[in-house]
Parts: sequence; C-alpha cells; structure tokens
Amino acid sequence: MIFDKTVKILKRFSINEIDIKHALLLLLGFNLFNFLIHILASYVCFMTDKLDYFLYFVKIALFIYILFALKKDDNNAFIRERIFVFITIICDCIELFFYMFAVGDWYNYIDDSDSYRAAGLIGIIIVLSFVIKLVLEFLIIYDALSISYKTSQRIKMSKQDKESHIYIKRFCIIYILIFIIAFILFWSKKVFLLYVLLGLVFFKYLFAIFTVRKAGIVFKYAIVDKDVNLEKNNFTLKKCLTLITAVASLGFFVVFLVNFLTFSGDKYYLVDERSSRNGFTIVTDDVCEYCVSNHMPDPFSRSKYGLVNIKTGEDTGPIFDHYLEFDNSENRIAWCSDGYFVDVNGNKVITYSSHVLTKQKSRRQAIVDNIREILTDENHDYYFADIFYYKRINDYNSQLAISDEGTYFVNGMAEFYSQFYDGHGILNDKGNVVAKPIYYYISNSNYEIYEARADEFIDIYNSKGDLIYRSLEYTPTVDIDNKLISIGRDNIIDFDGKIWSSSLYFDIANHCYYSNENEHSYNVVFDKKILFESNTHYSYYQGVYDNDGTLRCLIAADSQLGNEDKYKLLDLKGHSLLPDNYDVIKVLDDSILCKDFNDCIAFADYNGNLTITDYYYSESLKEDDLYMVSKSVDDKTKYNYIDSHGNLLLSEFCENLEIYTPSDVVIVMGKSENSDGVCILHGSVDGREIIANECSLSDSFGVGEIFNWQKKNTAIIWTSSVDSPGQFDLYDIEGNYIDTVDNMDDYINNHEEGNPRDVSTDEIKKLESQYDYVRQYGHVRYYKNNRYREDEFNLIDVYEVSKE
Repeated sequence: MIFDKTVKILKRFSINEIDIKHALLLLLGFNLFNFLIHILASYVCFMTDKLDYFLYFVKIALFIYILFALKKDDNNAFIRERIFVFITIICDCIELFFYMFAVGDWYNYIDDSDSYRAAGLIGIIIVLSFVIKLVLEFLIIYDALSISYKTSQRIKMSKQDKESHIYIKRFCIIYILIFIIAFILFWSKKVFLLYVLLGLVFFKYLFAIFTVRKAGIVFKYAIVDKDVNLEKNNFTLKKCLTLITAVASLGFFVVFLVNFLTFSGDKYYLVDERSSRNGFTIVTDDVCEYCVSNHMPDPFSRSKYGLVNIKTGEDTGPIFDHYLEFDNSENRIAWCSDGYFVDVNGNKVITYSSHVLTKQKSRRQAIVDNIREILTDENHDYYFADIFYYKRINDYNSQLAISDEGTYFVNGMAEFYSQFYDGHGILNDKGNVVAKPIYYYISNSNYEIYEARADEFIDIYNSKGDLIYRSLEYTPTVDIDNKLISIGRDNIIDFDGKIWSSSLYFDIANHCYYSNENEHSYNVVFDKKILFESNTHYSYYQGVYDNDGTLRCLIAADSQLGNEDKYKLLDLKGHSLLPDNYDVIKVLDDSILCKDFNDCIAFADYNGNLTITDYYYSESLKEDDLYMVSKSVDDKTKYNYIDSHGNLLLSEFCENLEIYTPSDVVIVMGKSENSDGVCILHGSVDGREIIANECSLSDSFGVGEIFNWQKKNTAIIWTSSVDSPGQFDLYDIEGNYIDTVDNMDDYINNHEEGNPRDVSTDEIKKLESQYDYVRQYGHVRYYKNNRYREDEFNLIDVYEVSKE
C-alpha cells in the first residue's frame, strides 16, 4: 500500500507527468529544505564543503528539470517563471564557481592597521546573487498567484478568484514583515528577533506551498498575457546566440580550469618571509622547501609546496597544499592539513584517522554563521566584510601551532583547532585525538594539566591524555608544584585523577591548603605532604631545595607587614630561621641571598646561619642567575657581579662595568683604580678573571663574536692597546693574547669560518640528469636558532632546478 502511494507520487514528478503546479511545489520544497538544513547546520556541525557542493549540484540539476517542466506549458502562460528559474540557475552556477575555485580571501584590507576593512568584488557578487535569487523567488510565486487570479476571473470561478486575491495580499504582507524585522534586527541586534525572522521565513515557505497547491488547480487553463511578446521571427538568431554563449562559457571554464590546476615548474619560490622571493626555505643543511604557483590572480591563486634534498636531488614534488613549518624537535616534523605529520624527507610519521582534523566547513555555511553572529553580538562592532571571514584548514598555523617550547608536542600532547567545529581539542603523538574539538578555549599548566573549557563544563586532562575530571560548577585551581588540583571546596585530586583530600581546598596555588572546618588556619603542603599547620597568614611560599633535590627550608612572604616585598626564612616546621624580615631573598645554588633594611647583603645557609657582607644589592640579571652589587670605595660607588654561588665575578669593584653574554658564556669587564692610583682593566669569563691590565680611563673595551660553522661562535675580547695607540689588543676567552689590529670588524669578517662542504661536481651532474634546468642560486649557512641568513661568507651551494 505504502509502496503504491510512493510510486504514484513519484509519477507526478516524472518529466512526462509533472505539471506546472508540481514543478513549483518542487522548487519551493527544495528551497525550504535548503533553508532548514543550513539553519540547522549553524547549531549542529555537519555542513562540510563537499556536502554543500553536492547540494548546489542537486539544486542546479533540479532547477534544470523544473525549467524543462515549465516549458511543457503550451500556452506560454508561465514564460516569466522560466526566465526567473533560468536566472536562478545562472546565479547558483556563479556562486558554486566562486565557492569551489576562489580559495583566497574575499575581503581586502585598506590599511595595515586593519582599522578599516572592505569587501572584495567576489563577496559583493555573492551578496548580489543572494538578493537576486530572493527577489526571483518572490516574483515566481507572486506571478504564479497572479496568473491563478486572472485565470479564475476569466473562467468565472468566483471562489477561486477571491482566494487567489487574498493569497496575493497575504503573501506580500509576509515579505514586507520579513524585510521590516530584518531591518530592525540589523540595528538592534536582539536575539529574539532573529528567531522571529527565521520563523517568518519558515512560515513563508509553508504558506507559499499551501497557496500554490490551492491556486494550481487553474494553472492548466492559464493563457499568455497580451503584453508578452511571442514573436518568433528571430528564433533562429536567438538560438544561435544562445549556442555561441554556451560554447564560449564552456571554453572559458575549460581554459580557467587548466590554468587553475597547472602549477609553474620554471622556478622555485622562496617562502621565507625574511628574504627575497627567489630561492628556498632552508629546513636542514641539505633539505629545502620550495613553492610553485598556478599564477592566477587573487583569490584564485593557489600554491603547492615540496621538499628537495640539494645534496642528493631527491624531490617530493609539489604535493603539499600549504607551507610546512618544521618544529625544533629531534625528528623535525611539520603538520600537514590532510591529517598527518611529515619529516624533513616528506615521509608520513604520524597519521590521524579522525576526520575532525580534515573536515572543512563550507564557505556558504561560514557566511550564514558569520551573519548570525553579527546580527546577535551586541558587544562588538563588525564590518560588512566580516560576513566573508573564512579560516581555511590549509592555513598551516590555523590548526596546529608550534608551542612555546619550539615543538608541536610537549609531553606527547598538542592542542589543535578545528575549523569545521570552530573549537579546540587535544591530540597526542601516537596518532589519536585525545579530546574532540568541543571546547572554546584550552589552557595548560606547564604542559602537565590541560583545562578545556566548554560552555557548560570544564574538562581536565593530564599529560597522558586521560580525562581525569569534569567540573560542572567550579573553576579548577592547579598547584603545579604539588601536582594537585582543587575543585572548589569538594575535592583535591592529583594529576592521575585520584582524590588526595576531601577536607581541604585552596584558592590560589601558593602551598596554603585551608580546612573546610577551620578557615582561619591552613596547612602548608610541599611535595604532596603536609609540613605543618599555621595560623600566621603568609601570602606566598617558596621551597628551597639543595643540589640533591631535597627540601631544606621555606621562603614566606609576610602579608601581615602590609608589604608583600618582606620575606622570612622558615624551617620545615614553620619556625623562623632568621631574626628579621628581608626586602629580598634569592635562592642561590647552595645558599640564600638576603637583603636587609639597610640594603646590605647577607648569605644564609639552610640552617639560618648568616654571613654578612659590606656591599649592597642593586639588581638581578639573566633570570636571576647574576646579581649586581655595589659598595662605596673612597667615597665612590663601585660595582661588581655575583653568580648563583654568591661568588664575586671580578676581584675588584669597578666604576665602569659592562656585562656580555655571547655564545653562552658570561663576560664581565670593568675599570678600577688601585691604591697607587693606577687604572686597571679587569675581565672575567664565567667567574674566572682572565685580564687585569693597566689602562687609562679613556680606553675602550668590548667583546666581539666570530662565526664558526663547526664550533660554537667564538668570543673575542678587545681592549685599547696601551703599547700601540689607536689599535686594539685581542684576547680569547682564556685570556690568551691573540693579536693587535687596526679594525675589529675587518678582523672578525676575515676570520669567519663557513661550512667546508660545497656541492660536488658529481652532485651537480646528478641534478642535471634529473632536471631540465639547473642554475646555481647562491649560498646559505646556518645562523642561530635554526634560522638561516645570506651574506658573503656563506659556503653551502644551493641550486635552483626545474622541469619543463
């Protein structure tokens, strides 16, 4: 029974049986489906770019079918509907063309500050196409109802005449309401108006379907209006023009497609933003990354990237859709938006089967989502061009960015962004997605604990990828030192998700754990152990560990003094080890530096025994590894440095003091007068004084650096020569005299040492056998931090190659 009804319905829509009424119902039904599916996709993610392309193809095919159905009208009463449907098909083809091939940005920046933004030509075309289709849809239904009304009058169906007249009025009222509410929504940004608007659009389609079904009973009696010109004198000419236009359009598309998919092979392009456009990006000593382009104008421009070994000539070919950014891990890997990591040879090393990394939201759906956000966000101002904002997954840093540690993975975990779900997730280095991209923000505590925030909850993941807790009410507080997490006042869990305590809590991870029963006292916790209970409230605790990692004592900031810059030294039972509060307490390698109220420096051991000095604390440098100190000598303030062991770096305090840190060494130089009034230049390297030469107060000094490929960069100490005025004496970092020179820069340049390996003749011949074009591009060399630069001292040959 059901099958017979289904067959009967399908026959109504067959090309031989379909009439005008069912053709228009098919048009309205698909438009309603298209509207609903994109609105639903704004709240439930499923509209991929490929699915949207499929919907476009289905709609175009369906509208061509409807166009042929309308042509069965022998009386030509619906000739205007044919034109409207045909124009709709053209608009959809234009939209589909741009969505598939305009892969670049659809908006332009007027200035570099991004303070003004303007929509590009393609964005304006898309908006115009949408408006045209909206108007055409109205005209199709309005004209069909008008035909029904006129036909009812002509054939004397008074009831149908009145109903059609009422339908026309109501249909126009609905459209007027839609435009009024859309206008108010645009200016007010009230969320409820958006739902009212969507409800009206939905009702519009239902009403249009209802009225077409009612009015369609007279469509077969409709005749052409007198004002419609049906002259057929120029029928042959129009047919020829139509054929020529179709052939020309097809030819243009074929030429475009060939150019769009053809990438230039005559040159490699440098993708390193710090350099010129011709050449390579250096990945390792031998491997370079290159780029080829289809040379189409924006936004149809596409680039492909490949890796070539300049020593062996092995080439992956331009197979990657985006620039590969290699990290600084031991294996040097780079993310590819197709869902895998590659090494420097282009081999897949980590592959992900999950589609959350490769799904891409359709551009049309992104426009719908952007419009919804713009119309409902009262807190931000938007530009018209923001409608077309679209983050592509092949933007290499939009999915996965290199961490602050210089690697993609830290402790085997990495955060990623999903363009399709517009959310953040976590993946591991085993090829698994640990956390799906359902979070709007993910933070980490020292890459050991990840707090993933969704709208209604916060998930906590550890570095193993385990979901150890979901908090529905409280914001977790992480104590990274004790590896504990406080969930409100309910529980404290460790990094494995096990409950450590149900009676304590902490608000700020400062080692102070309060009791749920007594908030006026707290427990001091280190290494997950309660050391003591205290009624004295300190705002800060720091553990002091010896070289074996054993906790020896504590530093506490006493907030009761009204100044958190005052510190105490406590033992592990909370007793004070020193009699006073100090302005500064710094932990050294085997002692504690203290600065008292008189600015004098003292050194305390772990038991609180003090050694008081006669110099003062000035400042700390290089992440507290070095400390500048001063004292008054002969009514003059002179300076020195102490290291992390508390040792002075120079044997004398100096007036003119400079510090240099080239090549991971610490060089301190300064001048002082001895008891005989003689000026002495002092120089030390890593606390070893290597220079103590007589000089004049006007003599200059400094440190230079010579590049050496096979060793660390060599530091050179230079001073004004006493024996040869106007020249400079050079010393190495051991204090050995090197030479006396006229110009320091010339000496450094003449002693730069490059990599001795050049490309051999055999290697060049191998390149020539593989490529049609081989040209020596230049030289590159390793500089610092895995970066490369070009200058006259580079000695690695790089060759530009291509295939015709």
